[in-house]
Amino acid sequence: MDHTTHHKPSELRRLGFHYFRDMEKYSLSDAQFWFNQLKNLEADWLVLNNPENRAIPEEFIRQSVKQNINLIVDFNKQIGEYQGLTDIQTLIEVYGKWGVKYACLFREPNLRSSWGDTKWIRNDIVITHADLFIEFAQLCVENNIYPIFSPLHPGGDYLDRAFLERSLQILFKKSSPEIREQLILSAFGWHHGKTIFWERDPTSIDQNDRSPRQKLDHDGFRLFESYLNISSKVFHQMLPIIIFETGFQGPGNVVPHTYTNNRSRDLSAVIDLLAGRNVYDHQIPDRLIAPINKSVIAACVYILSSDHKSDAEAHYRWFTPQGKACPIAENFLSGGKEKSDHQLLDEKAVHAENHFKYRHYIYIDRPIKQKMHDILERLAPYMKKHKPVVGFSLLEAAKAAYLVIITDDKENFLKNQANILPESSIIKMTTLPELHELISS
Repeated sequence: MDHTTHHKPSELRRLGFHYFRDMEKYSLSDAQFWFNQLKNLEADWLVLNNPENRAIPEEFIRQSVKQNINLIVDFNKQIGEYQGLTDIQTLIEVYGKWGVKYACLFREPNLRSSWGDTKWIRNDIVITHADLFIEFAQLCVENNIYPIFSPLHPGGDYLDRAFLERSLQILFKKSSPEIREQLILSAFGWHHGKTIFWERDPTSIDQNDRSPRQKLDHDGFRLFESYLNISSKVFHQMLPIIIFETGFQGPGNVVPHTYTNNRSRDLSAVIDLLAGRNVYDHQIPDRLIAPINKSVIAACVYILSSDHKSDAEAHYRWFTPQGKACPIAENFLSGGKEKSDHQLLDEKAVHAENHFKYRHYIYIDRPIKQKMHDILERLAPYMKKHKPVVGFSLLEAAKAAYLVIITDDKENFLKNQANILPESSIIKMTTLPELHELISS
């Protein structure tokens, strides 16, 4: 049972959400309402926290199957207090019959607090966790459910990368072929105040560290890439992976005001990347952001809705518990994804009667295209101030209210391209030696 067998690649949408964590909204009417909201958001995945000691209602799960929503059941067991499969075996069996396809047992087993001091000290926690996970995973595959490896705390008291690599080595040797075939990895998509455009240098961390460490700076949305590389090293292929809590700051952190203003833009970028669309770095307009690897089968955003009254929790929810769309959901549902600084015009800044597509466009003549990085570096203050579109298409440039042309030969350019230049635009032509004049304007 391969993880793609339930979907044709063209039909597999990778966006998902986390469901209520503080309220039980599991009636048939809840299912119909919230699954419709997911479809409106073009999301096909939903993470559910399993209620303590009882099942999610059958009608809720069967409705998810009807509407092609992939449910991920998170049992969220505390590994230090875990008593074995007795209290979840029946649940796994009925969930498999009702249509659940993904399940997760623990979270953050690389934290001392997840085990308690005594078990942390007395056990080889990697081996203990691996043995417990194999037992859970075997039960899952016997019931047609994909087992999800426990999401690790970024950094952690036992370095997550070392914990994962050693765990996968154990699973590769000890688990059944069915588990190895159906195993799904997971990672947290916490941003820790860093934007989606931030990337960590993976060489800054000792890959061979096997000892508990203090927390290191290897947080950020793209942590999943390190995990995929580790799986490739151990399993000789990248395992499928699910990203949990995408867009969440991280536990115990205050959301910085400077990041709040970027949240919609960053989530828009993630959603575009998940859909396979190109996304450009808003700070370096000619730089494409690296795509999200196809091994990522889902990225689940935190959080669809919540009843928490705290400002921090309210900040993340897309809908109120009553189903009213919050501003970020309104933005997406209306089709008004935030426009990146470098792509589209600010319509309010241009006279409506001119119907310009772009407010400000910098055209770089093709003969000097190879010097673009140097040009953009020199223009950084200007671009920060005016936020222009940068490109090489005169046809697009002709749609701008204010057009800057950078060329190495003004006379020849005008001779060959004058008929294309827009008559209603303000045009400024400059050369590389004259860039300083443009910067000061």
